[in-house]
Amino acid sequence: MALRILKGLGLIIVFVGLTALFSVVLRPLALDGGQTGNMPAPVVESPAHATANPAANPAERQEAQPGGPKVAILVTELGTDAAFAAAAIEKLPPVFGLAFLPAGESSRLLAKRARLYGHEVWVGLPMQPRGWPKVSPGPNTLLLADPAGANAQRAEWVLGQVDRPVGVYTMMGSAFTADAAAMAPVADVVRQHGVVLLDARSVGNSVAARVVTEAGGRALTNDMFIDNDPNPAAIAAALDRLAARAQMHGQAVGIARALPATLQQLPQWAEQLDNTGVTLVPPSRLAP
Repeated sequence: MALRILKGLGLIIVFVGLTALFSVVLRPLALDGGQTGNMPAPVVESPAHATANPAANPAERQEAQPGGPKVAILVTELGTDAAFAAAAIEKLPPVFGLAFLPAGESSRLLAKRARLYGHEVWVGLPMQPRGWPKVSPGPNTLLLADPAGANAQRAEWVLGQVDRPVGVYTMMGSAFTADAAAMAPVADVVRQHGVVLLDARSVGNSVAARVVTEAGGRALTNDMFIDNDPNPAAIAAALDRLAARAQMHGQAVGIARALPATLQQLPQWAEQLDNTGVTLVPPSRLAP
């Protein structure tokens, strides 16, 4: 009888010991599962370069519009000479918009680099000039004789040649931009993608900007070609006239080509512009 009692006591002691052991082992697991909702979420740190990277496109930043007269310049025709374009991206202050050729071999990579340096990224929209086909702006040119759907597809193709473009500018297009019916499908694409169209105004009777605006999109009109005359003295004079136009009308937009003489002068001109009371801004900032 005594032996049975001792065995019973032994079993009880073992049972109590195992219960205590399981309680110790399982308690942390119960805390992990049951108290998750009360614990702060783990902090995921961004890569070290993220805070120093100005990659956000200027058009995507919510910056206050400066007061006083404003001027903007879009530098175009980048994308064929990769080394020259890369040097231009680094040399030009980020406030200059940069436009890439849609068929440029290096345009996509260069556009990404430009965005990393803080530039607005634009792309050229090739349109039929009066001298077509002897004069051509390149592949996938929008043509007057083609159906609206075909021209809309070409405009979509252009926008797909660089990542997240801010806008498009009319390349040549002296015939196409003068025709409101031809511009209508292009205006729809511009509006749907939320980009800005800059009408280069290669012809005085262009209706491109008006058609885009009437379709509910955003558009700008070029006021001056900076380097039609590539002579350095002529470029300097054109830049001064552009600033004077901004002072007179409140704002002005210029288009420059990626020429060595032009790129040599733009940074110094931008630095001295503050003395005139005119503020240099990214091109899209001037689109209503």
